[in-house]
Formats: sequence, structure tokens, C-alpha cells
Amino acid sequence: MSKRKKIDSLQTIRALAFLGIFTVHSGVSPLGYWGVSVFLVLSGFLMMYAYHNKTLQTSIHDSIGFSVKKISSLYPLHIIVLIVAILLEVQVLLSDFSVKQVIVDFGKAVLNVFLLQSWIPSEAIFFSYNGVAWYLSDCLFLYACFPFILKAMKNLTVRKALVLSAVIYIIQVITAYASQFVHIPISYIDNFPKWFTYIFPVFRLGDFIIGACFGFIYVQTDLKLRESTATVLECITIAIIILLHNTYLMQNTFLGADWFQYSIRFTLTSVALILLFAINKGWISRTLTCKPLLYIAGISAYTFLIHQMVIKVMDLVYVKLLGHGLNEYINCIICLAVTILCAELYKLLDQKIKSKRRTS
Repeated sequence: MSKRKKIDSLQTIRALAFLGIFTVHSGVSPLGYWGVSVFLVLSGFLMMYAYHNKTLQTSIHDSIGFSVKKISSLYPLHIIVLIVAILLEVQVLLSDFSVKQVIVDFGKAVLNVFLLQSWIPSEAIFFSYNGVAWYLSDCLFLYACFPFILKAMKNLTVRKALVLSAVIYIIQVITAYASQFVHIPISYIDNFPKWFTYIFPVFRLGDFIIGACFGFIYVQTDLKLRESTATVLECITIAIIILLHNTYLMQNTFLGADWFQYSIRFTLTSVALILLFAINKGWISRTLTCKPLLYIAGISAYTFLIHQMVIKVMDLVYVKLLGHGLNEYINCIICLAVTILCAELYKLLDQKIKSKRRTS
């Protein structure tokens, strides 16, 4: 496959990452942290893949403009879902009205509108309203950094890119470990290690740069594997991911500690899986590169922003109509279907608006 073409097998990874996040929010499986790790590393990888032979302006103004342009197609959807979330919160607020709470909620809404919520180390803020929007907040920062990353990497060799990835990961491990000893005597800062390693845009910049480094390595080298070797490596990588997935249960060891489990637990396997799927020689990557997953990947940006609010609204619908919730697996299927429907409706609306702009 030409490296200028879209890599379908990597779109499969995107779909699987979304489904991992979706299933944790619908209560079926705790794969959300893995999904977010894949999203961030894959984002850096694909950005480098797409822009490696281009030049981007690196002034502050231009880098911010580049970032805003990158998220422009998602921002209207973000605002729509935010309004729905606020309306749901208003019902709660009216039942127990307080001026202080109105001011707090207004502050949260402002931070969400300007995508600044991920910079505040409080779960009540970075997960406020549409909780998953913290990722879009991070992306705004990561994309603004990308022109500088691209410029720096043009002077790298493959070996230096590998060294840079290793150095960044080591720094992440050290700073993540140190985060557990940070004690800030402010009541709203409830879990500093979680915020620092999972949400903080500067920390997640490390995942993004590591992904970009391996995207650089991919476009600069001709990585080849035999089908049998690629299949074995895919199986080993997936086995390790499954093992790491279960380490959150080991709360009495560092494997289950907050500083370890939210991000750095999956970084290395995310890189390995993305590279193997980019090469696309193994049985697993070739089998999973199928139309249903490619379809989900194609709308995953929309479904990601929509799905958590769909789950909340459907829970209210169940209680209103049935007086109780549904079985978690049935609920998962229904919510996924509704999420896809909403994503398609928004996609159609977005296309019509863009079409009118082009003809006007």
C-alpha cells in the first residue's frame, strides 16, 4: 500500500478504541483507559503520517489557527451535546436551587465552551457535563503543538526518533510516580495522580509525541514482516494488553496504583499494536479490517462525543417508561444503535451546511 493512502487497518484500531471506551461507559467492560491510550498515540501517528512531507507555520497565531481548524468540524457537535447536558443539569439544579451552585455550573459551562476543562485538576470540572469532551480539550492543545513537533522531527533520524520516544516515556513514568506524592490542600483537587496522568494535556502530549515518533519511523522506513511473524506478534501484543487490563485489580501493588493505571500502563502496547496494524500482515489485523469496523471508524469522532450523553438520556428514558434500567448488555446494544443514529444525523446535517456554504 502506498504510504500516501489512507491506512484502513489503522481505522480499525480507531473503531476498536472507541468501542472500548463505549463499553466502559455502558457498564459492560473496563476498557476505557486502553481506548484513550490508543486514541492519543494513534492521533500522533496519523498526524505525522499525513503531514510528514509538509511544512506548517510555527508562530503561536498560526499553530492555534491550525488547531482550531483541526477541531472545527467537531466543535458544533460539542456545543450541541453540551447544551443537552446543561439542560439535564438544570432539572437537578431547579430541584435544589442555590445561587452558589448556579455560579459554579456557569463556570463549568464557560470552561467547556472554551475547551479549557482539562486544565483544571478536579473531576467535578474536567468530567463536567459531557465528560468525554475533556479529550477534545486535550486535542486543542496537542494540535497546537503539532507544527512545532513536525518542525523538530524534520531534523531527526529513525534512531533519534526511537531514543526520543524512550526518553519521553521514561519521563512520563518518573513524573507519574512522583504525582502520587503531590498533596495540594484544596478540597476540589480530589485525585491528583488521575488528573495528572490521564487528563493533563501536557502529560498526554507525551503519548501524542511518541505516536508521532513512530509515525515518523513508519514513513521513513520500509517495515516488513512475514505473515506468520506478524500474526504471532499481534497475538503476543493482545495477550499483554489483556494482562495489563487486569492489573487495575491489583490495588496493593504499583500495577493497580492511580499513577500507573490511567495512561502509562498501555502506552507501549498501543504503539506495538498500531505499528502491527499499520504493517497489516498478520491474520488478526487483516481479519479485523472489515466493513463494519471501518464504518464505525468513519463516524467514531462523532460517536465519541455523543455516546456518553446518549447513555445518560437512555437511562432516564428507561426509568420514565419502565420504572427501572435494562440489562447492561441490552442497554449497550440499544445505546450503540442510538449513538450511531445520532452521529449519522449530525453527519448529514454537517454535510448539508457545508454544501450550502460552497454554493453560496
